[in-house]
Amino acid sequence: MAQDQPEERAYSHLQKTMWNGHRLGEDVIGRRKDIENATKTKLYSFWEKLIYQKPCVAMAGPLDSKMLESFLRNVDIPSPLVDPIRHTVRPEFTPGSSKIKEDTQQTYYRLALQACESARDDIFVYQLISNILGGSSFSQLFLRIREEEGLSYSVYSTVEATSVAGALIVSCDLKPKGLDRTKSIIQEELERLAQAKLTVDELDKFKRFTVGAYTMSLESTSSISLLLADRFVTRNRIWDPQSEIQYINSISVDLISENLKHSMETGSAEVILGP
Repeated sequence: MAQDQPEERAYSHLQKTMWNGHRLGEDVIGRRKDIENATKTKLYSFWEKLIYQKPCVAMAGPLDSKMLESFLRNVDIPSPLVDPIRHTVRPEFTPGSSKIKEDTQQTYYRLALQACESARDDIFVYQLISNILGGSSFSQLFLRIREEEGLSYSVYSTVEATSVAGALIVSCDLKPKGLDRTKSIIQEELERLAQAKLTVDELDKFKRFTVGAYTMSLESTSSISLLLADRFVTRNRIWDPQSEIQYINSISVDLISENLKHSMETGSAEVILGP
């Protein structure tokens, strides 16, 4: 059903373009023939190869020590333990452009730059860059492309990161004749950040937004338990929110410039889907 939506098709094509030939470029749900030909043996083999078998139990909230002890005693720990990340081929980010002609009302533009793996501290730098570009209603691309020039209703940016790779993605659903101007604006804003032209006041504003969004995500015990598990599995450390907030607040204009320059030197992957 996801493929029924042009914005999802554009995103799927972008994944295939930037992770050319790697499994990260495949649709999560799998190809139709793979689903139809699935067997118990194939599913078990997939589990053995790709699922991290070292269990991680993360809990938050009022805990009963006896119940917790009983639960842990009954956790089935497989043997031998395997770490699929060590055996996973790391993908090469592949710059390139893909144009897909479809009879749609809008033009769907997706741009990706190489970011970093989820385990690196630089992931917070890229999250801050994403918020500056298109993570809020006062972000640069949102203001210029949508509010000032009226070229697009939907403008946003995100960071996708796994244990082996990451990407900074800009997405715009555009008026068909607004593509060239939109690409020009995106390039201008990327160059501005890469050349360290962001002002201190602007940086402080987006830091406050980033820290605020981070803090808001901690309002539920389920979110806290997920973060505990995520940091242990992806970063091999006990989650410490204060140290992460401190790191975000320490990010400088020069550090943003350094990371973005490296990403831009690698090249970009883009997808244009539309009439």
